[in-house]
Amino acid sequence: MTTSDAHRRAQRELSPDGVVLHALEITHPDVPAPVRVVNDAEDRTIDGETYTALRFGLRLAPDAEGRTPRAELVVDNVGRPLTQWIERSGGGSGSAVRVMEFLAGQSSPEWELTLELANVHVDQQQVTASIGYEALLGRRSVRLRHDPETSPGLF
Repeated sequence: MTTSDAHRRAQRELSPDGVVLHALEITHPDVPAPVRVVNDAEDRTIDGETYTALRFGLRLAPDAEGRTPRAELVVDNVGRPLTQWIERSGGGSGSAVRVMEFLAGQSSPEWELTLELANVHVDQQQVTASIGYEALLGRRSVRLRHDPETSPGLF
């Protein structure tokens, strides 16, 4: 029996265990408790930790030549805990963001990615920040380059 795309889509939407969800864990070396949020209507437990339900989104940055790729993270600014965490972390600079994707029926992520957080801005409606690999992609590829100055015996 064949089903239409609309029917399969409706089945996925009605099956809460098959819904793909995203979660964020934001850590900072100066703040002992990380921020843990899930893009859902209800709190979830992932890897034994409770993630608070909070709407957020990611906007991919345009890929421009000569620039390090960065994305923009936008989180709804509801409640004081997120703002307090940003204040305790000194504006969020130096923070790391662990982005996870998982199925609603599972308690472990399907995949995860850790990025750097920078340029945090807070207003009445939302918290925005840029995320990327600045420290990784902005570094030199090797620590010591062999040239006549650093290794004169080789030349």
